[in-house]
Amino acid sequence: MDDLKPIDELDYYLELLRKRNDIATITMIIAFSGKEYSVDEYFRVRRIIDKFLRDKMVFEIPDIPGRLQPDPSYQMTYEGLLFHGYRKQSEIDEMNHVIFVHNEKRIVRNEKWLNRGTWTASIVGVMLLLWQIFLYFYPVHADYPYFFWQK
Repeated sequence: MDDLKPIDELDYYLELLRKRNDIATITMIIAFSGKEYSVDEYFRVRRIIDKFLRDKMVFEIPDIPGRLQPDPSYQMTYEGLLFHGYRKQSEIDEMNHVIFVHNEKRIVRNEKWLNRGTWTASIVGVMLLLWQIFLYFYPVHADYPYFFWQK
């Protein structure tokens, strides 16, 4: 468990809280994970819980008067229950980034071809116009139509 990457550790504790789906304190979470309680472990789990709070995966239950535990309690939210995990979200974000980069390249490529096509069409149009002007002023013979629609 100690050799887990931070993202896998987040998924581990998220799954632990999801399975319990009950009110839990940090010391209870440490006990559920099967680890020995220590100050370092407490603050490590506290940082993980703070991350869950920022992501709205858990919510903090306010202190109940007369409760003996000074440790705040936490419970999963529906968003936390439905969340598919930080590892999976990382893969989805990476895939979305790859798709975004691919789409940007395709947009740039299409813009280049659209620009080339526009210039080609304008050059051909100008050449056709000049050809028609040439035929108007210098007809080859009298029966020759000046414009292509006069056949």
